[in-house]
Amino acid sequence: GGAPAIGGALFLVDKLLGDRVARFASVQYKVEGPWKEPKITFDKPFEKPQ
Repeated sequence: GGAPAIGGALFLVDKLLGDRVARFASVQYKVEGPWKEPKITFDKPFEKPQ
């Protein structure tokens, strides 16, 4: 399966951006398309949780 690759990518982004990612931990996202060319769509990435 390709799920571990997505987890690894998110881990890399977290390491690269650090605290900026932590602020958006509640961001909802979905991944569409083939594993070779995934399209990641973020839902309200800058909206603060209530």
